[in-house]
Amino acid sequence: MRYTHIPLQDFIQSHSIISPAQDILQKFQQHLEIYLKNISAYKNESEEYQKNLLRDFLIQAFEYNCNTKDRIDLAIYEDSAPKVLFEVKSLSNKSEFIGGGGQIP
Repeated sequence: MRYTHIPLQDFIQSHSIISPAQDILQKFQQHLEIYLKNISAYKNESEEYQKNLLRDFLIQAFEYNCNTKDRIDLAIYEDSAPKVLFEVKSLSNKSEFIGGGGQIP
């Protein structure tokens, strides 16, 4: 497989990418700030609790249809089919992070 470098401007022009409106960006920023504040305040809570914080952020910021199902921790669904999967770990569970991640200020 070969990859060809494409300048960003060429990529944007060839795919008719539209920048989000300012109000959409502000809404995203507000929800992101709330999520980061909550995840920091509740970093010692359970995996389930933190997963619900992420789910709420995705629903509020992007209006995604997301939830858990069967053995899937969290997924974004489209037409009842999971399209994006998340494996969520509690920030207090350092042993399951590669390289000791999970650092929240």
